[in-house]
Amino acid sequence: MAVLAGVLRAGQRTRHAPPGGAGVTVAADKLDDAGRAETGRMVALDHVTVQYYQRSRVVTALSDVSFIVHPGQSVGILGTKGSGKTTLIRLLAKLEQPMTGRVVHHNMTASWPLWARTGLIRGMTVRDNIRFTAQLYGRAAPDLIRSVDDFAGLGASMDRLLGDLPASTMAKVMFSAAVGLDFDFYPIDGLNATSDLEFRRKADETLQMLRRRAAIVLATGRAAAIKQYCDVAYVLHRGVLTHHDTIDKAIRYFRTCSAEPGEEAAS
Repeated sequence: MAVLAGVLRAGQRTRHAPPGGAGVTVAADKLDDAGRAETGRMVALDHVTVQYYQRSRVVTALSDVSFIVHPGQSVGILGTKGSGKTTLIRLLAKLEQPMTGRVVHHNMTASWPLWARTGLIRGMTVRDNIRFTAQLYGRAAPDLIRSVDDFAGLGASMDRLLGDLPASTMAKVMFSAAVGLDFDFYPIDGLNATSDLEFRRKADETLQMLRRRAAIVLATGRAAAIKQYCDVAYVLHRGVLTHHDTIDKAIRYFRTCSAEPGEEAAS
C-alpha cells in the first residue's frame, strides 16, 4: 500500500543478480509506445525477474514473467506455497520493484493487495488510519471513513487503537478502504483473511461487483476460487508463468505441479 511505504517495505527481500538466461516468457502484447497506444489502459509485467537469498542460497521467485491485464479482465494465478504468487502480487501493487524487466501501469490506478494484514499504523485509531489514507490519495476523509464504517461495521472500534483490536481488523479495514477508493485494478493475494462470516459474504458480493467494473488479478492455491472469480487462468510454478486456453486446463496442470515432491498447498 503506497499509503505507508515504510511499513510495507518491511517484508521485502534482498535481491541477487540474475545469472544469465531467464525462464519461460508469457506475453500477450508488446509493451512499447506503439503497444500502449494500441492496447490503451492496462497493467502489465514486462520480462520481470526477481531473485532473493534464502538460507544462503539464491531463490528465483519470478523468471522472465510477462503478462497484461486490461480493464474488465479477471485473471487467476494458480500456484502452490512458495511459487512466487505473493511476489507477483506485490509487484502489481507497486510495493516492490523487479531486478530486471518492468512493471507497467498505463492509465489505471492500482490498489494495494486486498486482504492485506499490513500497511496501517497500529498505534493510531482506525479512524485516523483511514483519514490519513484518504489524505494521501487526495480523497475526502469523511466520505472514506463513512464508506469503511458502513462496509466493515466497526462501530465504536473506529475510535480504538488498531493494535488493540483483533488481527483480522486490519484486513477488514484494508479491504473496505480499497473498495471505497474505487481503484481501476485490484491485486489479490489469497482470500478471506477473516472468520467473520457476514463480512466474508459482503466481500464475496463486492468481488463479483469489482469484476464488472475493474480489473482483478487473484493469486491463490484454491482452484475453486479461480473458477468462481476469474475468466482467464495462468499457473505460476517455481517462478515460471504459463498461460492456458481454459481454466480447466490450468487447473489440471496446477494439480500436476502440486503433486511434485516438496510442493505445499497454498490459500
